[in-house]
Amino acid sequence: MSVISPLWKQQQQPPRHPSAVCARFLADSATADASVHDRVMLVLKAYDKVDPQKLTLESHFLKDLGLDSLDQVELIMGIEDEFGFEIPDSDAEKLLNS
Repeated sequence: MSVISPLWKQQQQPPRHPSAVCARFLADSATADASVHDRVMLVLKAYDKVDPQKLTLESHFLKDLGLDSLDQVELIMGIEDEFGFEIPDSDAEKLLNS
């Protein structure tokens, strides 16, 4: 099992409160989109079972990247760690099944 280290852990900083993060990014939605995209892609690329060459915004975890359900759950957990909040199970299921 691989361990994904979120950026805030790599930088030895505590996670920020989600509302503070949201308030900062709402000021500039283009920056927000780019930053969220970059951080999610960084988490995905750090996972040892993901081939960065196959990774795009449209990549499907199972069909394109060949990940099983455990891999998918680990990636969701890595994204949760990166952003410092929990994705509700109902929303995580939508991510895994779309």
